[in-house]
Amino acid sequence: MDTRVIYEERQGFALWVYFVIVALLVGAAVNVWFVTNATADMRPLRYAALVSFALVPVLINLLQLVIQVYPDHVYARIGAIVPIFWARIPIADIQAIRIVQYRPLRDAGGWGLRFGRFEGKSCRFYNARGDRGVLIDTIRRRYLLGSQEPEQLAAALEAARARVA
Repeated sequence: MDTRVIYEERQGFALWVYFVIVALLVGAAVNVWFVTNATADMRPLRYAALVSFALVPVLINLLQLVIQVYPDHVYARIGAIVPIFWARIPIADIQAIRIVQYRPLRDAGGWGLRFGRFEGKSCRFYNARGDRGVLIDTIRRRYLLGSQEPEQLAAALEAARARVA
């Protein structure tokens, strides 16, 4: 296995997602503050607050999509530090590559790792933002990798395919 990265793209989710997380955390902190001041036994609420704040690094890790093209495979993962969901697609299995525009909500049901339909066929979506990506047809399944730079991603995939062929 060759470990040289030909192409790498890192994407965060839309800014509003981070604002929602911050708002929920602030709301939880305010709620804990007022409720703990009103009640005598505060331990359960303190534990709930600790768990909420401990989940922040997990959420920040989850809100990253990383796509890496190697000479012999493509690696897409959700999770910047610790991969939570991932796909390793051998270059030799790729039959077709195409830049596409898709509808994340209608085709995939949103962003992240999704299982949906694209052009009437089942597809696995790895996307973080936007509505453009690269459709990869393999021997067994289809993948749609959302990308902010689909032209560069497709070019890297084609270059890797040329080396394998």
